Amino acid sequence: PFADITIAAKTSTTNVKGVASISNSASENSLLSKTETIEKNHEINFEATGTREEGEAASGTLNLSQSGDSDPVTVAQGSAFSAGQCNFITTSSVTIPGAKIKGGVISNGKASVKIKATTIGEQCNLPAQEYVSSIKGVSASGGQLSGGSKKTLKVVSQNDINTAKAKINTENADSIKSSLKAKFGSDYTVLNDSFSVKDGEISSSVAVNQEAPNGKAILKSTSLYSIVAIENRSIERIISSLAKNKIGDLNNQKIYDYGLKDVSFSKFSGNSVEISSNVKIGPVIDIDNLKDKIKGKKSGEVRSLIEAKEGVKNVDVKFSFFWVNTVPNDDKKINIKFTVDK
Repeated sequence: PFADITIAAKTSTTNVKGVASISNSASENSLLSKTETIEKNHEINFEATGTREEGEAASGTLNLSQSGDSDPVTVAQGSAFSAGQCNFITTSSVTIPGAKIKGGVISNGKASVKIKATTIGEQCNLPAQEYVSSIKGVSASGGQLSGGSKKTLKVVSQNDINTAKAKINTENADSIKSSLKAKFGSDYTVLNDSFSVKDGEISSSVAVNQEAPNGKAILKSTSLYSIVAIENRSIERIISSLAKNKIGDLNNQKIYDYGLKDVSFSKFSGNSVEISSNVKIGPVIDIDNLKDKIKGKKSGEVRSLIEAKEGVKNVDVKFSFFWVNTVPNDDKKINIKFTVDK
């Protein structure tokens, strides 16, 4: 025959809180951590929002003349001329011969030179007209200019890539976090704040500032996800230590419930974390000594003896067979367990 005795202990609840160090090797004074990782390859389509203008500058020929100097005048490459809202520069240097007098009439020195607009666009495809010269004594006129064009391209910006990358990490975070948590057994408690993402290789089908066909591009990336969990036994050690520091020596008392189901962690920094738990503390009962005292006693006697102890709320005594009414004299046939008074 067996005797099963359940003791409901009266407990008090106290909150313990403190900062504990984290280590991946076992230690009495730190939380034992374990890290799990998952590497994922991602691919996402994204819109290109950048713009860039592309085109050609208008060009043509200027006819230059000068009448105020008998010496040649050299017009350097890059010399400026303008007409209306358009500015131009010469694409090469040219020398205008000096003016000459023939039969009492001044004959201007003349030369021609190629010019190009300083900005792209059709607006500088000017008709034949006079030009304002930046060179003293030199006048200029030109024929029809052509070749100016401009179009606005949809290009990939760095912000587009950053936004697509952030979207990848955000959209997949919950499912990946769940997969990481599933790697830990019931012996560990996961630190949710420890979840992190490390970006690996990132490539875009269209480079930054390049035109995106139909305004779209594809981003491919590799990310390493990780999360940290703490071994429950090390949590119990730290909570027990914090409890002792708060309420003093636990002589004649013990922790019945470490509050692991509701333990909270905050301010995770990689090497440390703040831990908080509501622990239930109750009386210490010497089981071996108690077994000796209750051997051969009836259920009522057992209840009276145990309930007389400080910190015991009630006692339930059950025997294995209905005809058994006393506790066996064999320690191995006496089962004593404790429940916490919630």
